[in-house]
Amino acid sequence: MNSIKFNDWSDLGLKKDIEQIKNKIYAQEPIVFSIGLEIVITVGAVLIDHFFDTDSIPNYVWIITSIIAITPPALLIIRAFTKYFQRIFRVKKGKYNIEKYIDTFDNSICYWAMMSCSFLNELSDNQNLTDEEKIFYYQEITYYINKIFFMLDEMSPMADKIFSDRTDIVSREKIISIKRLEVILCLLNKVYNSAEEKMNSIKTLKECVNVQKQINSKYKEMLNRFLYCIQDKYSFPFQWTDNCS
Repeated sequence: MNSIKFNDWSDLGLKKDIEQIKNKIYAQEPIVFSIGLEIVITVGAVLIDHFFDTDSIPNYVWIITSIIAITPPALLIIRAFTKYFQRIFRVKKGKYNIEKYIDTFDNSICYWAMMSCSFLNELSDNQNLTDEEKIFYYQEITYYINKIFFMLDEMSPMADKIFSDRTDIVSREKIISIKRLEVILCLLNKVYNSAEEKMNSIKTLKECVNVQKQINSKYKEMLNRFLYCIQDKYSFPFQWTDNCS
């Protein structure tokens, strides 16, 4: 089977971005809410103007008109505020909205992991790369790995809601199996160490490599915070190791 190039993963990521944009366009509630609010303001301004015009249409006509015009957008506003307070109450009760984090894991973290693999393949398979090209690939590999560490660190406070080591909970609540996480981290560890090994042959621009390593160390601190959180909740044997074979 032919290996997937990083530009193929880039095309896949673009398709996912387009899909997200479509979903946002189809989510009409914020738009309807804004339109409803504008209707309330506009109708209110017209009514105030006519209430003080004694030679115009009788007030009861405007009162009926205002009720008809204001009721639909007012209901939308009430509905929006109701959902807002419901979200607040859910958070206070420990019920968090984890859908976006699950979506991030499925559609972003997995994609970034494969991007790092694809860049490593480019770095490993081409024996005629210049030092500049090798460093570029190294920076791209660690860039995507660091993005994953950052997102995992963000998930730490809700890790027990996003991940589970019980298959029944994973299937019932549609959350992420801890074993999927373990496989991805093991994969990233090997990719990272392979890329580091490739940098040993660099003869120029070594300072660029050193700076990138310093950046990487900061992101590994984020990973360690996440791992501490996960290992505190689950039996999770994974340990990040540097320069492993």
